[in-house]
Amino acid sequence: MVISPTVKSPNPEEPEALKMATDLANKIGADIVIGTDPDCDRLGVAVRDTDGNMKLMNGNQTMVVMTEFLLRKWKDENRINGKQFIGSTIVTTELVGAIAKNYGVETKIGLTGFKWIAKMVKDFPELDFIGGGEESFGYMVGEFVRDKDAVTATLLACEIAAYAKQNGQLFL
Repeated sequence: MVISPTVKSPNPEEPEALKMATDLANKIGADIVIGTDPDCDRLGVAVRDTDGNMKLMNGNQTMVVMTEFLLRKWKDENRINGKQFIGSTIVTTELVGAIAKNYGVETKIGLTGFKWIAKMVKDFPELDFIGGGEESFGYMVGEFVRDKDAVTATLLACEIAAYAKQNGQLFL
């Protein structure tokens, strides 16, 4: 059996890596496409824009949407009490911090790399870690997997997509 690759690079940061999936999504009218890299730590999320075209979100956009969703959920569940934080890095959009501040949640900023976000969880055990990430197409949902993890991030993206669909909203 000969296995032929379908892409030059399976990097979900590259639109070409998800082209076959986004083409199929356009053909069948799907709302979202999610692809991961081979070791399943990064995810690419493509969603429909306001013109109905599938667009790959960048890592900052994905992090902003996921962070805002988690914060809203925690707020709706009355779980925000000033003892929570979001983790971010120096290469990530400052919008994440502005959103967290709007919810009364601190953003801790570390060096580039998820080991530094995971270290925040260890260094601040008195605080609840809600989520965190960086522009690298990775996200860490909660503290149970202390690294970027496309499995849990994909589940979160699907939850956000289902919520948006149920409420007549776009993912973005």
